[in-house]
Amino acid sequence: MDYRFVKIKKENGICRIMLNRQEKQNAFHPGLIAELNQILNQLGKDDSVQFVVLEGKGKSFCSGADLSWFSEATTLSEKENKAQFELLVKMLQRLYNLPQVTIALGKGNIFGGGIGLLSACDFVLMEESSVLAFSEVHLGLVPATILPFVATRISLQQVRKQMLTGKYFSAEEALKTGLADFVFAEGQLETELNKLLTDLQKPSSDAVLDCKKLINKVYSGEVKTDDYEATVNTLVKRIASDEAKERIGVFLKKTKPGT
Repeated sequence: MDYRFVKIKKENGICRIMLNRQEKQNAFHPGLIAELNQILNQLGKDDSVQFVVLEGKGKSFCSGADLSWFSEATTLSEKENKAQFELLVKMLQRLYNLPQVTIALGKGNIFGGGIGLLSACDFVLMEESSVLAFSEVHLGLVPATILPFVATRISLQQVRKQMLTGKYFSAEEALKTGLADFVFAEGQLETELNKLLTDLQKPSSDAVLDCKKLINKVYSGEVKTDDYEATVNTLVKRIASDEAKERIGVFLKKTKPGT
C-alpha cells in the first residue's frame, strides 16, 4: 500500500519504516500519525517480520510535533483535541508493544515527540552530531504523551533536568542517560545497523521475541517476582520447541569432552 507521509520496505524479515516529511524535518501531524498507526497495527499481526527499523528521510529523524498542527489545535474544543492526541498515544503504544525487535536510527534534530519515538523502540542508534531537546515547556506545553515512554529509559532526575529546562543536549549525553544505546560518527548508521541486525539474528528469533514479550510484562508490572506462572510457562514453551531441542543438542555435541 502506498503512503503519503511514510515509506516502508519489507525484505528478509526486516521492515524499514521511513518518516517522509523531510521538508518539515519529519514533524508529527495527523496524517503522519494516522499512517504510522495503520502500519504498526498491520505489523503487529505480521509473523513474517522479525525486525522493524524506524528512521527519518532527510537530515533529521523527527523534530517533534508540527507547530502548524498545534496552532490549529488551539482553536479546537477539548473533546476534539483529546481525540486526536489519543491517536498519538495509541501510535506510541503500538510501537512500544510491537512483538518484533524495534530499532530507531536517530540523526539531526530530535525534539519532543521525536524522542518519544526513540524511547518506544528497543534499540536506539544515533549519530554523534544529533541534537535533542524536550522543547515543550518553552512553548507553554508539557511533553505529556511521551513521558511514560521516556521514563522507561532514563532516571527521574534526568527527566527533571531535561524536561523542566527544555535545554538542548547532545547525542553523547543521550548515551550517558540511556536515551541512546549506541552513538556513531556521522554516516555510519547503516553500517552499524547491519552489525546489530547480524548480532540479533544469531540467536533463535522465536526466543528473542518471547524474551521481549516477557521483558515488557515484567517492567510494566504485569509480571512480578511472585508470579511464577508466566515465567515458568514461557520457559516450558521454549523447552518444548523443536528449535530449542535442536540448538541444545548442537551445543552439547560441540562442548562434549574429547570432541
